[in-house]
Amino acid sequence: MLSTTKIFIAFLFLSTVFTSCTITKVKNERSTVLHETATVVKTVHIKSHLDNTLTTSSIPMGGFGIDGSGNAGAQMGGGLQISIVKVPDKYATIFSCEHGEFVISRKEIYDRFKEHTGARVDVTYQNIYRTRFENEEVKERALVDYDFLDAFLLPPEQQGE
Repeated sequence: MLSTTKIFIAFLFLSTVFTSCTITKVKNERSTVLHETATVVKTVHIKSHLDNTLTTSSIPMGGFGIDGSGNAGAQMGGGLQISIVKVPDKYATIFSCEHGEFVISRKEIYDRFKEHTGARVDVTYQNIYRTRFENEEVKERALVDYDFLDAFLLPPEQQGE
């Protein structure tokens, strides 16, 4: 049977260990919404098309096969097949700002600026920081990314600045 003294010593030891432990937590944090003036450098639209690709045949069917994505194709031997795949429409809008150039691949942004190459826009974005806490106190904070939110044409009187 454990004596009261041994239980007390064990309790003191464990409480010392737990209070001396540092609790470290890392999480991503966002800044407030920021604004920056940028220029529309270029817009690009690549239309949907069919393409051939070499894939592995998951389900062979005597000269034909189906790959892991469900695409049918002609078997080439060795578990390979040539599949015909549909490549979806791709959109890109390239902006230039004080941070450099960046590409947004959203159709609605492409549609908004496809006829405005060279125009100045107001870009909204958020900085993303990786923050390391020790015992709820910030120990390190580093900018790791920018999250583009939206962009709008500046009024005509601000286009020439």
